[in-house]
Amino acid sequence: MAENTSDWIWEVDPKGVYTYSNHKVTELLGYESEELIGKTPFDLMPMDEAKRVSGLFNNFISSQSFFNSIENVNIHKNGSRVVMETSAVPIFSNKGEFLGYRGIDRDITSRKHMEEALKRSRETLEEKVKERTSELEDINIALKVLLKKGENDKKEIEEKIFSNYKSLISPFIEKLKNRLTEKNQKNLMYIIESNMQKFFKPFSKKISDQMAKLTPAEIQIASMIKEGLSNKEIAQILNNSVRTITNHRQHIRRKFDLENKKVNLRSYLSSL
Repeated sequence: MAENTSDWIWEVDPKGVYTYSNHKVTELLGYESEELIGKTPFDLMPMDEAKRVSGLFNNFISSQSFFNSIENVNIHKNGSRVVMETSAVPIFSNKGEFLGYRGIDRDITSRKHMEEALKRSRETLEEKVKERTSELEDINIALKVLLKKGENDKKEIEEKIFSNYKSLISPFIEKLKNRLTEKNQKNLMYIIESNMQKFFKPFSKKISDQMAKLTPAEIQIASMIKEGLSNKEIAQILNNSVRTITNHRQHIRRKFDLENKKVNLRSYLSSL
């Protein structure tokens, strides 16, 4: 039965020396069974592997216990490496004397190669997942930056819209209301003003605290200063005196805490 099995069957004495081997060893390791008699399993292993496995074997001998599925590397007669899975049971005489071990070895080289290939594939996949995760994190950061910029741009546009309304539209509506005499005309102007206020009201919530410090007239003059107009040019447009425009300019500087400071008002307003 031992000679006809598909596995390598062997026996060793208490010192681990082979006393029997079936012919399956020739197929697995290239040795004739007779060549193994007098050798130990450790003679067929690389030095570091022989040291590791002999330590395990000595522990089992001390306890005279069985061992199961011990993986170990053997050197084929042609020099190639063969991975074996070894199991064994202790042998005792009729008197209970320990005689050694009877064991079985199976070639698991192909299985180990597959396991290693799967491990490498898994590691490669994990690395790709990490790389992809890193790429997605970078994309997420970039999207956050773009969204933040979009929010800032939106806020800036809304502030400019409301600022332009207060400086370029609201003052002239107020002038028209004061100049109109007929009741129907005034009512129409109030309706226009009311509807425009409803339209621009959402943007008013976005205006900066600094611009909110100014009156409608001051916002109108500040807008013209930003455009580079002189006091005289602004006075002509608003039909006011140059002195009045100069006073407004001083009020604007005071509200922005620019009095007695060498700060160009036009440049400062352009930075808001």
